[in-house]
Amino acid sequence: MNKRKSEKINEALIGIKNGKAECVSELYVEIAPTMRYIALKYVRNDADADDLVQDFWADIYKIASGFFYMSNAFAFLCKVMTRRAINRYREMHSGREVSIDFVDYSVIDRDAEFTFEQAETKSAVEKAMTSLTDQEKIVIQETYFEEKTLRAIAHDMKLSVQQVSRLKTDAMEKMKKNFEKMREKSGG
Repeated sequence: MNKRKSEKINEALIGIKNGKAECVSELYVEIAPTMRYIALKYVRNDADADDLVQDFWADIYKIASGFFYMSNAFAFLCKVMTRRAINRYREMHSGREVSIDFVDYSVIDRDAEFTFEQAETKSAVEKAMTSLTDQEKIVIQETYFEEKTLRAIAHDMKLSVQQVSRLKTDAMEKMKKNFEKMREKSGG
């Protein structure tokens, strides 16, 4: 960025701070592509990036009120947009925590016995998973729930494919033993 462009951005932001509406379009011409790039860098979704940029421009008067002329306006605006993008990213990726003990019986279209069997199976799987090491848990999760290949898991964990295969085999053996113990206890 050259000095003239930097001065134009500073002047436009000072103009917005002083209430000049025409300065918004001048500023938009200078920095709109950069703001969209920053938004896309974090949210990686066109629709969400557009929403983020619209929110940025809707709040431009509020943003301009926090600017001091002695600072670099371009860096200031980039920092504001980066913070907003990071916060939006956090909002998008903070999933709700679901209670694993909760079973919604209000929408049962099958018989109640089947639902209780599902709850018992879920409990048995949770108990069997507690006997596994952290690496074995990761392998089981990525194999059966994320449907990754052993090669992809080995690459992620920085292990050989043979080691991952052994971890999977060991984990399955431990889980089978735990299921057999639970079946004997329940009398089935």
